[in-house]
Amino acid sequence: MDDRDGPVAHIRQSRAVPSYATSFGPEPFAAREIRDVRLTRDRLRLLVARGRVRRVVQGVYVDALVPDSRELRATAIARVVPAGRVVCGRTAAWFWGVDALAMGAHRVLPDVDVMGSPGTAALRRSGALGCTGPLPDDDLDVVAGVALTSPARTAADLARLLRRPDALAALDALLRLPDLEREQIRAVLDRFVGYRGVVQGRELLAIADARSESPQESRTRLRCIDAGFPAPEPQIKVFDPVGTFVARLDMGWREWLKAVEFDGDKDHSTLLQQRRDRARRRHAERCGWGMAVVTTEHVMGHGLAFEHGIADPAFRPVVLHGDDRAGVTRRLAHRLGSATTHLERLHRRLDDDHHHVDRCVQAEHRAEAGLEVGDDDPVRTCELPEQLLR
Repeated sequence: MDDRDGPVAHIRQSRAVPSYATSFGPEPFAAREIRDVRLTRDRLRLLVARGRVRRVVQGVYVDALVPDSRELRATAIARVVPAGRVVCGRTAAWFWGVDALAMGAHRVLPDVDVMGSPGTAALRRSGALGCTGPLPDDDLDVVAGVALTSPARTAADLARLLRRPDALAALDALLRLPDLEREQIRAVLDRFVGYRGVVQGRELLAIADARSESPQESRTRLRCIDAGFPAPEPQIKVFDPVGTFVARLDMGWREWLKAVEFDGDKDHSTLLQQRRDRARRRHAERCGWGMAVVTTEHVMGHGLAFEHGIADPAFRPVVLHGDDRAGVTRRLAHRLGSATTHLERLHRRLDDDHHHVDRCVQAEHRAEAGLEVGDDDPVRTCELPEQLLR
């Protein structure tokens, strides 16, 4: 190498060396270790706020320049998992590349889920949440020295123990892993007969579908099924009469030409994305498809706005008022089963109560005016329905 190449080579080499924010370099470190390098908690919080350092799991950090990988995640988990424990649940799913956190939990990193064999002592360590359960060797994998539940065992545990909407979202995502089959999860569930949540796990496994592309699409599909509709087909491709591809819809029913689209805050927030969505849906509607667009409030809400909107023949929002109430309730009755039938009975009872009150008031007015009260009229002292007097 001549003298001219020396400085250039030195500059290139210096540029290739990243400038890490802490003396830990590219290695993950626990919060309890910062004292060893004279790094204060205030300084650490400042580095996180400026994007120089990021949290990997609760209580473990790494330089923001370090790319995410399974090896990084395993090394970070090892900082908080005690010896003899196995990483499980949501943390194991995260390790395998699936976000199984419940709604809103992503705002605060949860503790690492770990499991010990039956009879082990309760875990008391910051950043880790412990439980006990059977841990046969077939349910375990070891990656970078960290023991964790296999994808099949992780899926079975989440299907049993999470809330139904979150459990289905986790199952849909885990089934997208290349080496995981539905039968493997079913075999694990069969070994847990008698344990909590097995019935739920089997039910959700039967309707799990790897084609769902987001947790909220999975939750939307489950709400359609719970409302009494057949399971909607995810990711429907729409073609025009000459066979040209027009649009891909989140889910729907081909035999009815009806589709349900979920508008999430993340994927539909910009004006450009919203214009593209409207154009795509217009193209699908020209091909004869009806469209129901739902949001997080519809899917996660406790009211019947979601069910009313899906059951409406035109897939338009339904406004309940006056006599429309009974008509919509009748249309929903065959979809929602006994719950809606009960609602219809309550409406009829309320109408009867109102009619009874009107007759009581008319009889009282006639009595005050000195008019004769007929035998078929309510007496002046008739009692109002108890629920109307509260």
